[in-house]
Amino acid sequence: MMKPSTIVPMRSMAVNFTYGMIVNDTDLTAAMHYPVQLMQAVNRAVYGCGVVCGFMFDPDPDICGQIVDCDPCDPDGNSNGKKAYRGFKVQVGRGTAINCEGLPIEICEPAIVDVSPDPCAKKCEDDKDTSWVCIVARRAEADEAPRSDCCSDDQEPSCARKRDHVELRAFAPDKLPEFTCQYWPDKPGSACGCGDGQNSTVGGAARNPEDVHMDMCKCLIQCDPCDCCGEGWVLLGCVEICETGVLVENFRQPGKYGLGPYPMAPYKHRQMIKPIECMCRERWNVQNVDVQAMTLADITEKVETAFKDVTLSDQKKLTGPQMKKVANLAHLAGHDRIDAMFKEQPDVVMNMLGLQSEKKCREVIEILSKVMKEG
Repeated sequence: MMKPSTIVPMRSMAVNFTYGMIVNDTDLTAAMHYPVQLMQAVNRAVYGCGVVCGFMFDPDPDICGQIVDCDPCDPDGNSNGKKAYRGFKVQVGRGTAINCEGLPIEICEPAIVDVSPDPCAKKCEDDKDTSWVCIVARRAEADEAPRSDCCSDDQEPSCARKRDHVELRAFAPDKLPEFTCQYWPDKPGSACGCGDGQNSTVGGAARNPEDVHMDMCKCLIQCDPCDCCGEGWVLLGCVEICETGVLVENFRQPGKYGLGPYPMAPYKHRQMIKPIECMCRERWNVQNVDVQAMTLADITEKVETAFKDVTLSDQKKLTGPQMKKVANLAHLAGHDRIDAMFKEQPDVVMNMLGLQSEKKCREVIEILSKVMKEG
C-alpha cells in the first residue's frame, strides 16, 4: 500500500489562464511576477544577500583635496593628528548587490551620500573624538521613486512604465534598520533572517559567531532561515567622521601595499554574497592586517631573505623556484591558513611547495610563519 504523501506550498504562485477567462490587471501582474519569484528563490538559495561587486567609497569630488585638521567633538580634546576632508559627502561607486528577497540592487554611476554627523551616533571605541556612520542601500518602491519617471495628463500620475531605483542612506551603527544585510558577528540584530538577530549571517544563512573557521562546503549549503528580512537594506560600509568632516583614513590611497586587504575599514562589516563569503571570509579575518596587505613582491623579498642562508634538515637549501612557490602560497592563503591546510592535507601542501619531505615542509612552514609575523 502506498503511503500518503505530504504536500507543502512554495512561495511562487502562477496564474492559470483558461479560454474565455476575463483577465484583470491583478492577473496580469501575478503572471508577470511568477518568473521573478522563481528567480528570487534561486538567488536566495545560491547567493543569499550581500554585495556582489563594487560600491567603493571616495570623497565627494567637490571636497577632494580640501584636507583640514580633524577638530574633536570635545572642545577640551585634541585632533590626535587626524585629518579630514572638509565636508560630509561620500561618493559611492558603481556596484551590484542582492537583497534578502533575492532581487538585485544596482547603481551604474557614482552617487553622492550625505553622512553628516548624527548627535546620537555611536562613538568610536578607539577614539572618543570621532564617530561612525554607515551607508546602506535598498531598492526603492515605486511610490518612493521620483515622479519625473511617471508621465500623465491627469492630476494623479498613473505610470504604465516605472524605472527601478536605489535608495542610499546613512545611519549611525546603532540605528541601522532591523535585519539589514551585514557582517557584524558581535552586533545585536545583525542577522538577515528570522529570530532576534543575535547571530551574523553568511549570505543570508545564520551562522554562529564563534564558528570563525566554518567549513566551506557547510557554508555553501546553508539556507536563509525564513522570510523575515525587513526593508531589504544592504550595508555597503561605514565611514569615520569628526566635527570637521570625513576622515582621510577612510579612503586609503594606493601605495607600497596597493589597496590593502579587503574588506578593510570602511568595508569590514560589509557582507558579500554567499559564494564569496564562504571562500574569502576566513582569509579576511586574519588578524595581522599589515601581513595580509603585503604585495607578492614584498613577500617574495622576505622569503628569499629568510631562506637564503638556511640549511634545512636534509642539509639542502630551498631553490629559487621553491622560494617563489612558498611566496605565492603565502600571498594567496596567508601563513595561518597554510598551517591549517598542512595539518589536514600535508601531501597537497607539499606538492604546492614542490617539496618531497613532510619534515622539510613543516620546517619551511614554521620559518615562514615566523617571518610573516615579524613582517
